[in-house]
Amino acid sequence: MSTLASAEGFVKLGEHVYLRQPSTTALLDDGTSPHIILVFGWMGANIRHIHKYTKVYEEIYPTAVQVLIANPSWWWWVPDWRRRQLLAPAIRILQSLGAVPISGSLPNSEPYPRILSHVFSNGGSYTLTILGDTLSSYFPSPPKNVTSALILDSTPGRGGIQRAITIFAYGLGMGTLKKYLFAAFFSAFAFVRWSLTPILRRPFSPERLRLWLYRPDALPWMSKDTPRLYVYSLSDAMVDCSDVKEHVEGCRKLGYPVEELRFEDTPHVAHARAHPETYWEAVKKVWSSAVAVAR
Repeated sequence: MSTLASAEGFVKLGEHVYLRQPSTTALLDDGTSPHIILVFGWMGANIRHIHKYTKVYEEIYPTAVQVLIANPSWWWWVPDWRRRQLLAPAIRILQSLGAVPISGSLPNSEPYPRILSHVFSNGGSYTLTILGDTLSSYFPSPPKNVTSALILDSTPGRGGIQRAITIFAYGLGMGTLKKYLFAAFFSAFAFVRWSLTPILRRPFSPERLRLWLYRPDALPWMSKDTPRLYVYSLSDAMVDCSDVKEHVEGCRKLGYPVEELRFEDTPHVAHARAHPETYWEAVKKVWSSAVAVAR
């Protein structure tokens, strides 16, 4: 395990996995705060920008361990097996925290950790699906009566060629000329990938993502009772608000407890920056709902 220190008290465990232990050991578990906060960064996000969220979590849930999984732009161009390799440090730390079995079933004598998962954009959501898929093989049976919640910020979007190009160009920091060249390349790639769908028997990534997030056990400790919070905006140029709204309604039809926070004026993954009080009150509310459900 690497001991390279990152900013804001995080330790780098792998190429793109970071760990932050609680800032103090003097505080005792209050029985309601999350034990673990999983943060799935958006594609191409600078770590210091994600730390703006982890810093708030440190303030409102100071006893929680934070696991941050960054999402570099090139992750979208490597096969799933490679992504699983890159997520191995996150799995090891979750095992050490009692959230993932090391061998066999989890011990019944230990209370299962309370877990809050916070996902940003389609990039973060896609990382969640890879982690969830990988972890499923570790669990002989799903844990029962777990306190957990899922926050989906600016996701899931259905995409489309133009939006995908905008997202990748933003994540890769492209100028105008490079963006046009990339647009031609990506359009050809998307056409070939779509043509191969009947052979590969897997939906194109955005639809695969949306289908996975409909699962009650998108992560092994989740269930149909896990509260969800969707945060989105009418002004988001990268993820259409109608796509998120459609997913919200789909989850409600499936009987999941869902809350939504809609803004009129905020860009992609910038809702907390523009409306911090409203945003974080909604986060605390959905977590309180998770605690109430578990009880």
